[in-house]
Amino acid sequence: MNPGFEFSISSIAMVDVRITTQTPGRVWYEGSYGPARLVSTMGTLAQPPLEPITLDPGQSVQVVGREGITLLITLMTGQSV
Repeated sequence: MNPGFEFSISSIAMVDVRITTQTPGRVWYEGSYGPARLVSTMGTLAQPPLEPITLDPGQSVQVVGREGITLLITLMTGQSV
């Protein structure tokens, strides 16, 4: 599997369709909607977070990379769920 592309500078997106540790969703990013998947900030980006997380519509997230057309996102720095 292609490990994806890690961004050198993260950007902010807003969750549009609920995203969980196990289920991808959709975010609003740079003027359009796109698929997004939650990834760990530790270790390999392709790995999901160890703890269960649910992100609801309206929450801000950091975009840290992409895998194909899917954006790889993490919690905002200092954000808790």
